[in-house]
Amino acid sequence: MDKIKNLKNKKVIIVSIILILVIGVYSIKKSNKPVAENSTVKARPVKTIQIKEETHPMTLDYIGSIETEEVKTISFKSPGKIEKIYVKEGQLVSKGSPIAKLDLTDLQLNLNSATAQMNMVNANYNKAKDDYEFNLDYYNKTQELYDNGGVSKKDLDQAQLKLDMSKSTLEASKAQYEQAKTSYELTNNSIKDATIIAGETGYIADVVAKEGENVNTGAPIVLMRPEKQIIHVGLSQEDVKKISLGKCAKVKIDDAQGKGKISNIDTIPDQQSRTYDIEIELTKEFSSKNFLIGSIANVSISLNDKKGVWLPINCVMSDGEEFVYIVEEDRIVRKNVKLSQTHEDKVLVEGLYNGASLVTQGMKTVKPGYLVSIQ
Repeated sequence: MDKIKNLKNKKVIIVSIILILVIGVYSIKKSNKPVAENSTVKARPVKTIQIKEETHPMTLDYIGSIETEEVKTISFKSPGKIEKIYVKEGQLVSKGSPIAKLDLTDLQLNLNSATAQMNMVNANYNKAKDDYEFNLDYYNKTQELYDNGGVSKKDLDQAQLKLDMSKSTLEASKAQYEQAKTSYELTNNSIKDATIIAGETGYIADVVAKEGENVNTGAPIVLMRPEKQIIHVGLSQEDVKKISLGKCAKVKIDDAQGKGKISNIDTIPDQQSRTYDIEIELTKEFSSKNFLIGSIANVSISLNDKKGVWLPINCVMSDGEEFVYIVEEDRIVRKNVKLSQTHEDKVLVEGLYNGASLVTQGMKTVKPGYLVSIQ
């Protein structure tokens, strides 16, 4: 009996312990409920704005680039030693302005030699031409006399031989003259080409060569980009249908701001990216310091205006879903929203109504159901 009684006492003790633990866990859970459920908790301060519809332009936001294909390599057409470089990096050069010049010393010597050679063979050519014309006239007269029986066949054959010889000499002299003339013209053109003249107005992107350096034909001297600043952007098939020539765009490179208009739209997509390249010609340009070849730019292309609920972007939070906090009857209420377009620091959303109080400050210190006071 004593054993049975002891067993019953042990069971009672165990049950009591379990009940104490359950009550303790329940008390802990109850104490962890949001403080907003406790009406005695002091309201948390937040700042709000009243939601109302606004009208802002819809935009297409892309990453653009400054392509290297816009840059031209400027070089000499003949080899030589660089005497002078007239430009520097970042300089705006007008069409017709000198860019660089070769040392003319050797070229001038070559031109003098070519001129003398051409004059000499030209004199020989003129003499051969006179001889040929004389022998042609003599042959024609001899032929006439032979036809009238005035001279023999031997006399006619001798006249023909002199004519043929003078003709061969004339042809050889002419070939020598043409060769000498070509050499002269090449040397003369080399002197003309010894000074590089800007074919169009543009900016010097880089000065590659140095004064006093010997360069070969075609070696890069400077790199030059057009006066117009162009940004290239690849648009999707869906978005390229939304734009047209002349559409305005805002461009940002690092912290610098620029503006432009669409000046060209490709109708054939790139084979690899399957995007359509458009060109934006800047109307508000960047300095040469910011407009570097190969740089990327944030481009925002303006479309039509859109009326709706536009919220400050920094008011939108996310935990896998985008949401904002509004205040209803002094309590925090979570509202899930669907984001659409952006404009500067605002975003177009769906899921809110006009007149609601949007929490703009203090939203990270509250949760749904919290009691708040609007500051």
